Amino acid sequence: MKILIIGADSALSQSMVTHLDNQKVAYVATSRRVDSKHYYLDVNNQQESASLIKIILHEHSDISHLIYTPAISADGITHRMTHEKWTQVFSTNLFGAVNIVNTIIPHFMKKKAGHIQLIASSASDKPELYSAAYSASKSALVSFAKSIAQEYARHGIICYAFSPGFFSAGMIGDEKRIQQIESRIPNGKIASKEDVSQFAIQLLNAAHYINGSNIVFNGGM
Repeated sequence: MKILIIGADSALSQSMVTHLDNQKVAYVATSRRVDSKHYYLDVNNQQESASLIKIILHEHSDISHLIYTPAISADGITHRMTHEKWTQVFSTNLFGAVNIVNTIIPHFMKKKAGHIQLIASSASDKPELYSAAYSASKSALVSFAKSIAQEYARHGIICYAFSPGFFSAGMIGDEKRIQQIESRIPNGKIASKEDVSQFAIQLLNAAHYINGSNIVFNGGM
């Protein structure tokens, strides 16, 4: 197994990288930070993204798994959200994933095997207030994962969405907000980024029957 992680910038993806390092699992990662040790990649630049993925696959022909993590949000009441904000959110959360998946699929088809995990969100099914663009983009990402699963299963390619709920890092950090969220979780405790990242990595060893699924990890909210 060798994993290509797109977007090793967030708290979640950095936790994934730490877990892989601890488990001594081979991986390659991209980042938007120019000072990063990883390949520099801005998923909003479609042409450069596709070119870099091809270079990575040439240099690491044994890549067997893809994880797509990049996501942004643009909170606000829906009728005041500009077209520009909607476009920015969809560019990162959906179109970046579509571009990279489309670029890597021929590599997986040639190998007659491939594993694609798209990090979505429980908001794809249960949107929070004032997050219409984010929720809609994640719903579209889930649908895209299901379409890829349907079209490419015959080539040995698995594709699914992993949809975590809230966790104590990333897009939330306010203690009062965390307490509000925990009041909605049956066991009263929000997940840590380690809880989420370790489960995401465990899914990479899962059987073919998760193909086309949307795996929700939200503590029962």
